[in-house]
Amino acid sequence: MVSELVISIFAGCVGGLARGMHGALKSLSKGEEFKITHLLITTLLAGAIGAGLGSIFDNDYVIASLAGFTGTDILDNIFKGRLPTKITNK
Repeated sequence: MVSELVISIFAGCVGGLARGMHGALKSLSKGEEFKITHLLITTLLAGAIGAGLGSIFDNDYVIASLAGFTGTDILDNIFKGRLPTKITNK
């Protein structure tokens, strides 16, 4: 049971890391700043999302890695849409 959970966490982290590296390469190609802390947080969240959904679907590691990839993308877009991009002083 524990080893299956660890494998689901790892699979989710792999999915999140793949998504994070894609985002990092995209931002570097645009000349934007790359933040390693953002990549690490994204990868850890992907592990948690992958473990949760992987355990729901009978510890399916493909589901865990896909959940890690897409789950962090969805969370990232939610926060980008909710947080202000500019703060102006009056």
